[in-house]
Amino acid sequence: MTDSASKIENNELLKKGWLKQPVVLEVQTFAALLKALLSERGLTQAQFAKRVGVSRSLAHRWLNDDRLPGKFKQYHVANVLNVPFSLIRDSCHHTQLAREIEKLDFCETDEGYMDENGIK
Repeated sequence: MTDSASKIENNELLKKGWLKQPVVLEVQTFAALLKALLSERGLTQAQFAKRVGVSRSLAHRWLNDDRLPGKFKQYHVANVLNVPFSLIRDSCHHTQLAREIEKLDFCETDEGYMDENGIK
């Protein structure tokens, strides 16, 4: 999930005033977005956890891509960080999709894509 193709300069956040300066984000990971937003807002992990109403250890798991917040907590994260819910929801969705794709073991052949058993 860290190849350069997955990184974008998120000008949309700048245009809407949610960030003050350009930040390169890994769009597939919620953790990358969360780290950028916390840094931009000068919030520590402990401050963020308290404001969202979760333990520091859960906030740590979110920041390390070990867990994703459920829909209810996604709303709280968006509220605390003053960003649209859709930004947080979509970031979580992209992270989940990337995790599912990583579980697949496909390779490209001249005939198309095949799994490790040679099945198309």
